[in-house]
Amino acid sequence: SLKAGFKHHLYLLYNNRTEFCGDDLVVKVVTFGETMEQDNPRYTGPYNPDGDNFLDCAGAESNFAIGLQRLGIEGLKSIWISRLGDDDSGNFIREQLYGRVTVIADKYHGEFTGRAYVTHYYDREPTKRYERKGSAASKLTFSDIEPHIKDADLLHVTGITPALSDTCRNTIFEAFRLELEYVYAGLLDAIQEDPKNKDEYKSNLELIDHLREILLKYETKERIEKGWDYADKY
Repeated sequence: SLKAGFKHHLYLLYNNRTEFCGDDLVVKVVTFGETMEQDNPRYTGPYNPDGDNFLDCAGAESNFAIGLQRLGIEGLKSIWISRLGDDDSGNFIREQLYGRVTVIADKYHGEFTGRAYVTHYYDREPTKRYERKGSAASKLTFSDIEPHIKDADLLHVTGITPALSDTCRNTIFEAFRLELEYVYAGLLDAIQEDPKNKDEYKSNLELIDHLREILLKYETKERIEKGWDYADKY
């Protein structure tokens, strides 16, 4: 079954950073991105702000985290990270997500939470109109997520987040670099423990080298300010 198969793969994620609570294995899955308050009509036709609309949450990453928790896998901890505006939309998203996943999303005074407006049609797919440019979530930085992904067993990202802003694009690539460091360090430890099996890790090392070359092409502001030199780490 899907649940059994996913549970198997999650347990295969166990590594040196996995937590233990007594005898129970805890698998930590982290995702981050924007979730918006969505105005969803119960009718078909042009969107009417005064029509019969209901509110829900729209966010691929938070949906992913909720979906994992709904599988009911013991020891699974799904964490969604974002930024919210200090407004009614931010309050609504918090209320909807709390208790369903672990929410790490502060509210920021003077900033706004993104909103989406849906239009349903008889003869084609629904369309959405967004108010999200410059939203609180579009200012999500690497420092916002770094403390929470250091001990994660799985990092989930989408292509939506880097499209929100240059800041979010930087955040995605810095997260990739950090995860790449963890993988590389783990491979080095494995080779040092058993040098005879170095050839078994050759393909993985070649893949990391290829990914390193891709990431080094993206000179982000955060990387320059922190003086990170990944070329010396591989």
